[in-house]
Amino acid sequence: GHKPEDINNVFETGEALPKGYEEQIRKYVTYYLDKGKSPAEIRKTLTKQGWSKEIIDMFLAR
Repeated sequence: GHKPEDINNVFETGEALPKGYEEQIRKYVTYYLDKGKSPAEIRKTLTKQGWSKEIIDMFLAR
């Protein structure tokens, strides 16, 4: 896998998130929302895992 700082760099340079990561976080967010987790709980967990707020919010807004 890639380091969170590498992923953040992708967004800072304006490049798209690699498809594997996009699919992974989309599935994660969808799965836990369907299980009844709140967006705040999902955001907290993903932040602890090193995802940036901007990336998390992009997927929570979908």
